[in-house]
Amino acid sequence: MLAPLFLTDMYLLQDKIEKVKGIGAKKAQIFNSLGIETVKDLLYYFPRKYLSYTSCNSPEEIERDGTYMFPVIYDGRAVQKRSYNSTKYTEWVYSLSNSKRLQILWFNQPYISKSLENGEKYLVKANVEVEINTVKIINPTFTKVNGDDDIAIKGQYYEPVYPTGAMMKSSQIAKTVREVLTEGYEIKETLPEKIRNSHSLV
Repeated sequence: MLAPLFLTDMYLLQDKIEKVKGIGAKKAQIFNSLGIETVKDLLYYFPRKYLSYTSCNSPEEIERDGTYMFPVIYDGRAVQKRSYNSTKYTEWVYSLSNSKRLQILWFNQPYISKSLENGEKYLVKANVEVEINTVKIINPTFTKVNGDDDIAIKGQYYEPVYPTGAMMKSSQIAKTVREVLTEGYEIKETLPEKIRNSHSLV
């Protein structure tokens, strides 16, 4: 048998999806509804597209319009407002050290200020507009940075977008794929040993 790709906690391609860490019986049923029953099915369930982000250490690094990914620490100061035409929205504004301000607006998301925790670090992914003194963002994606995790990706980052149903987010599939690839998997060798030896395949 060929040497496995990794040496610890390996998954086999034929393993049921529920063997993967974090996948219980209920979540396995949702994967099954997408045609994902085994580890192999998961790895061959390809994204329908990729989103591209430029990764920054801080919004202060943003100088032009584009799609960016960067960390922020929420200070609890998001407030709900109403526009001149009575449209409700949530606004969070804070000053940057380069004499600019970061302005984030959420429309049709009245719950957002309650879902963000004061003092916690979040990873922001969004389309950004840069005005004279303002870095402006509308309806960004906020993902809480857990534990000691940090933003290790620099430069360009590509996020897979998977076809999903109503019960499963694309991010959950991406997370499960990372779990399998991080822990490793073993591919069973099917060629007879005699053939492998005769062609120096071992």
